[in-house]
Amino acid sequence: SSARTEVVIGFNAVMDQRQRLCPTLNNSNSNGCPIEANSNVSIQQSFTLPETSLPLGNIITRYSTLTADSEDWICITMAPVGYQNPTWKIVFTYVPAAITIFAALVSFFASFATVSEAEHDVFLFTSNYAMLPAALRLKSPGFFDLIYYAQFIVLSGQLNLNYPEFYQLFVSNFAWSFLLFPTQWLRNINASIFPYKPEQQVEDVMAVTLLDQQQNTSSVIVQGQGLAKFANAVDMDVNNLFLASFIFMLIILAGCLFLCFVIWMVVQILSWRAPHRYAAQTPKIINFTIGT
Repeated sequence: SSARTEVVIGFNAVMDQRQRLCPTLNNSNSNGCPIEANSNVSIQQSFTLPETSLPLGNIITRYSTLTADSEDWICITMAPVGYQNPTWKIVFTYVPAAITIFAALVSFFASFATVSEAEHDVFLFTSNYAMLPAALRLKSPGFFDLIYYAQFIVLSGQLNLNYPEFYQLFVSNFAWSFLLFPTQWLRNINASIFPYKPEQQVEDVMAVTLLDQQQNTSSVIVQGQGLAKFANAVDMDVNNLFLASFIFMLIILAGCLFLCFVIWMVVQILSWRAPHRYAAQTPKIINFTIGT
């Protein structure tokens, strides 16, 4: 008797292992054989994936056995599991983030280069107001344009569509566009708001009829799996996604308000020395802070 384990990543077969059947069986006998009639037999098989340069792919495992008479006995195909190369994960995460930061710097310095000296104020630095078409080409796509592109990729991965299993892993690389950063203190906050209840029944809406949902109103109905798979890929609880995004947004907003306050204080001090030059900037900073 023999056993065969096949592992396929994407379209590449990375393992084709053949061995004796008895060591992979787990039953009352110490060596797995012989197999008694009407007895329960479990299969225990472990292996280490070889290194691969494939960026993304589905891992599909097949396990088959042959009897001593070369007849098929067991043939199992495991559900696909998503795989993302760790090196490519770094590339997919930091290269788009670096391009977005570079676009922000280009937009900022383009404002200095294209606005005349007499019109240098905070409002023109942070907007496209009164920009010439030639100058706008230096600021398009801008920082927020690239943020929107990354957010669109994230939203597409949260749809309840039959994506390949690795797609949510790829989409999770752009979770920074929604300020989704897994941290332990956020997990503690989420655990206090949404305590885990082992006895709570969770059902998939695809496998529950409308009548069952109406009769069993105490259960939690999970509509689809797109958002849950994305949350698992980001290493966050699905109930923690909105809370994490909201808290980090408040932190950034507080930082921006503090920066505006510091700029306002500096302009106030300068206006006392040169009121003819800096006094007119104070209301613009206040208006910009309110608009932000």
